[in-house]
Amino acid sequence: GVEGRRAFGKLPKHDVPPLPNHREWPRVKDMTSGITRNMKRKEWLGQPMPFRKDETREERKASREEHLFRRSLPVPMPHATLHGPHTRLEADSTHRRWWVVDATGKPMGRLAHELIRVLLGKHKPVYDPTLVMGDFVVVTNVDKMAFTGKKLQQRKRRWHSGYLKGLKEVTYEDMMKTKPEQLLRMVVSFGLPKNNLRRERLKLLRIFVGPDHPHAAEGPDPLPMFLKTKSPWVADKQVDEVVSVLEGEEFFEMYSGDDMTQRIQELTDSTGKVWDLERVERIIEDGQEFSEEAQKEAEEILKSIPDIDK
Repeated sequence: GVEGRRAFGKLPKHDVPPLPNHREWPRVKDMTSGITRNMKRKEWLGQPMPFRKDETREERKASREEHLFRRSLPVPMPHATLHGPHTRLEADSTHRRWWVVDATGKPMGRLAHELIRVLLGKHKPVYDPTLVMGDFVVVTNVDKMAFTGKKLQQRKRRWHSGYLKGLKEVTYEDMMKTKPEQLLRMVVSFGLPKNNLRRERLKLLRIFVGPDHPHAAEGPDPLPMFLKTKSPWVADKQVDEVVSVLEGEEFFEMYSGDDMTQRIQELTDSTGKVWDLERVERIIEDGQEFSEEAQKEAEEILKSIPDIDK
């Protein structure tokens, strides 16, 4: 089983499941830091299990668990070459981030749609359908997913045992009682492209029942609603933070850039007007300050707008 042969079947449902949550696992970045070239999938799975002759039974068990954890990870990519102009991406662009999602109260279909987008890597400008460019996603509280309508009772999972009259079926309601993580994994696998990369992409998905997970060492960030990463070819722009204070038709703009340090010290705005320090601090704490004329003008504008409901 260790010398390159798979100890599990060919279908994604037969893959090695995520390891139990009984101890903290090492960071994936530390485990794959010594790899300098792209490995083939068979070579990655065929790594021998390290062991020593003088190690105890507990140490041997821990090393075997870590070895199985490495096998359950997708093949690392120190660098990648995209199609077209054959652009070479270094490790910073191919680095996989870690995200965490709380499935409490989220509909199963919408949650699966978000997970599929991250597993495919479509949120990255370097997306390539021929490579595994996705990020790791940790899903917690999968047993508290929501289902709209009567999907929980009506939808079923069917399979055949291969024998006569061997058609089996189970409802989503029964699967949520026994193995909710298997249900979400199955739905996500149905949405991924049916090719050899589906098994590798599903290894990025870590599903757990309950709020705890063993990947706290990775420091996963909460998955935002609209995830989009920056392009590795575009330099980061130096955006100055602007704090504007309105008084009538005059503005006081305070920038955080280094070139505006002198203006901040002198308390002069873009028009050259000198402001009082106490007044500026009070306005910034209280919010925007409007003059009486500006307030009357705003009220007149609101009154002139016709009411659509009437």
